[in-house]
Amino acid sequence: MTLAKTLSVIYEGKKTPLRGCEVRHLTSEAEVRQLYTLDTAAYGETGLSFPVFLEWWKCYPKGIWAFFEKGQVIGALGFWPITRLLYGKLSSGRIYERDIRGSDFRLTRDSGLDCNWYISGLVFGTTFGYSQAKLVALLYSTLVSWMASLPQNDLICASAIAYSSAGEALLNRFGFRLMREAPDMPDGYPFYVTSP
Repeated sequence: MTLAKTLSVIYEGKKTPLRGCEVRHLTSEAEVRQLYTLDTAAYGETGLSFPVFLEWWKCYPKGIWAFFEKGQVIGALGFWPITRLLYGKLSSGRIYERDIRGSDFRLTRDSGLDCNWYISGLVFGTTFGYSQAKLVALLYSTLVSWMASLPQNDLICASAIAYSSAGEALLNRFGFRLMREAPDMPDGYPFYVTSP
């Protein structure tokens, strides 16, 4: 099942209004710093350093879809167009996420070619009235917005590393399949993929 079909099946009839919330790209370094604080709290030492985090955003500002409530960053999800070379390194367990650089992002599209996307950094601040319904609504809104931003003829091959059992459950729910077990990955977390 494609990612788009999976989304529609999962979310059918469950849409919850996002009162006071919006999903959009980060627009300033101050917003990047707000998000980095949440990211560090969630991922600790497995996360990116701030210079690398900032480099990713500067190289591809559309990569971070942030969740805002009352003007504050309350979470985010990253979508990064990656080169086939980087996808090969990630999927074979030869590289850590923290080793990815902005130069690894594929910033141009060749008509008719598939597109590899790396999904990273799902974070949701628990001090902002967390609820599963709100998180699911924000995720759905983010995924729909991201997919709508892609050219119609793009084939989407998405990948992600699951840094928690909740992350694994979410990836499974959205139609990802396990490609590489945790012991076969350099950081000890499993690698998931979905295909067009």
